[in-house]
Amino acid sequence: MTVNPILPIWVMAIICVVLLLFKRKGLIPFLRQIIIVILLFAINLRIMVPDENHVIRSPKINAYVVLVMDNTLSMCAVDMPDGQKRQEVAKESCEYLIDNLPGASFSLITFDNLSHVLSTYTNNPSHIKSMIKTVRPPQETYAKGSSFNLVQDVIQDQVKVARDKEDTNVYVFFLSDGENNKDDKVKTYGNIAKDINGGAVLGFGTPNGGEMMIEVSTAKGLEERKLVTSDGTPGISKLDEKNLNKIASDMNVGYVNVKSTSDLDDIINGIMENVEMTEEESVEVAQAETYYYFLPPLAVMLLWDFFYFKRKV
Repeated sequence: MTVNPILPIWVMAIICVVLLLFKRKGLIPFLRQIIIVILLFAINLRIMVPDENHVIRSPKINAYVVLVMDNTLSMCAVDMPDGQKRQEVAKESCEYLIDNLPGASFSLITFDNLSHVLSTYTNNPSHIKSMIKTVRPPQETYAKGSSFNLVQDVIQDQVKVARDKEDTNVYVFFLSDGENNKDDKVKTYGNIAKDINGGAVLGFGTPNGGEMMIEVSTAKGLEERKLVTSDGTPGISKLDEKNLNKIASDMNVGYVNVKSTSDLDDIINGIMENVEMTEEESVEVAQAETYYYFLPPLAVMLLWDFFYFKRKV
């Protein structure tokens, strides 16, 4: 048995105490008043009891998908359609992949000057989407640029975890603007290619670039401001497709410059044609409402109360 109160229990308790302070004269009217208050309290509790079990059938495909998100300040550049930041469209793209690859297992990696596995493989779409929503670039004080050479090993580890499973397909989606401001040469991603079935490198931004809108901590909390360089000029980030095409070539996958989520449809269709879809069954215990059991006696008490006072008048 569980409760799911309409009003917080403490609020309803105060209301009930206030109602009882207006004590009716006479034993029977007061007892009737107490019963009405108890019934109101019980209805507010929304007591739920276990009901019959329901078999839930969910789609499942033999696909493990690694989402690799660039989380550097350059992804805050505003040069996407409708004035969106690059990272906003990247997040929308991740959610679009999740929605359109039902039953796949997803892993989430982010990188800036470090790489992080935010979620190992899960086929719970709500969980992976909630993790995507938490992705925010570091504040300018802590940002130390980006390097594409720090994330290869992490991707490879996640790919190997999936590849060790029987009869599965592994896909890697690399989402970035290609800006590698660590002056180091981008190492090959070719070691990943042999262990994956596909995926894509997804580019965000434009060659002309855009100003970066970053979050800054102030006395009032986080505020969004334009990033300004040391010489006082606005910080501009430009899409670097050379790096992105190299990574795509190394992994033997395609490159797509993403303007909207519909740009991913061909890739998704290709994946769905090559995977096996089955149904996974799980048993869910339903919860039944009980509030309506308290409504008839409450109605009787209120009618009794109404006619009692009407007769007195």
